[in-house]
Amino acid sequence: MLYMEDALEGISGPLDYRYVKIVRFALRSICYWPNELFGAKTWKISKYRGLTTLSVNIFTLVSNTAYLMDKQSSLGMLEIGHMLLTVFLTALTVSRSSVLPMNPKFKNITVKFIDSMHLFHHAHKSEYSKKMILGLTLFNVIPIYLNYSKGKLGQRYLENSTYELAVFMYHPRDATTNRNSYIIVAVFDWYASYLCAHAVCMADLLLFLMIFHIYGHFKILLNLMATFPRPAATTNRITNTKQESLMFSEAELKDVFVKLKECIDYHNYLLE
Repeated sequence: MLYMEDALEGISGPLDYRYVKIVRFALRSICYWPNELFGAKTWKISKYRGLTTLSVNIFTLVSNTAYLMDKQSSLGMLEIGHMLLTVFLTALTVSRSSVLPMNPKFKNITVKFIDSMHLFHHAHKSEYSKKMILGLTLFNVIPIYLNYSKGKLGQRYLENSTYELAVFMYHPRDATTNRNSYIIVAVFDWYASYLCAHAVCMADLLLFLMIFHIYGHFKILLNLMATFPRPAATTNRITNTKQESLMFSEAELKDVFVKLKECIDYHNYLLE
């Protein structure tokens, strides 16, 4: 299994887990990961890369909307539904890429999750990230394959048919009939899909991991309460039988106070 060995070998901290490395790499590529707060070297170009990513997302949203408004009279119901879906996802990507990378609360929560909330002893097998990567690939490959299988890529201009695209965008030359325009838009679709998929899926995956580990902490607290010591049984001198005691002995009270403090401290930690 991809993550099975993570709980056993070479783990000295949360960042050594393979699924955390995948999330960190994906969020770094779209400038969501707070490198500076983890002490990692931050290049000056990273700021410009973040602005470039935001600019690409805004351009994609404007181009998608312009194409939809320009072609709405000639588009079918399925194509309009596809376009609306991509427009809404792109709008979500724009909102996240304009807020999360510059939000100090998001950065601090991410650092706190890695530094204190993470359950080191638990290896989480993140099938979600693998499905996301596969879906991103198929989303762009299928339209290209359909165009190739129908022989459309061998024609410079199409007259009675159109090129299939993963994301339809406005172009001075119609990208659905002009091969050169189609190639430009298809290549750009890969990058736009990458930004959208990682902004939506990987940010949600990081949130899911936080919730998963918080749930693990609650299970630990419940286990502390379930295994809380009880008064030792006493022997009835008359019947010579053991019976439950309602009071702790002085020696037991010392352990009880320690356990009770541990539960209270852990509960207060979760409330933070």
